Amino acid sequence: GCDVEETAFVFQEICHRQQYRYDISFEADTEDGPISDWQSLIDQAVTKACDCLNFPSHSRVIMSGAVVSRPGAEMQNFHVDGKMGELYT
Repeated sequence: GCDVEETAFVFQEICHRQQYRYDISFEADTEDGPISDWQSLIDQAVTKACDCLNFPSHSRVIMSGAVVSRPGAEMQNFHVDGKMGELYT
């Protein structure tokens, strides 16, 4: 098997490049339609962020996900994520 703490791996839904840290991608829409609870949360977050940051109200989500770290994960520097080079984490 794969040691999920030590082995680096990359899949469409999750990747692991650093010990104790996982990047998880979420899709708001599925083949059966939108995931309403997740989409509602995304819509609320985008609306609040646009208000707080003075972004245009027509801003859109280009990707969504989460970085999950377990105790013992090293801190990361501010860096660009994503294929488009537009997401800073």
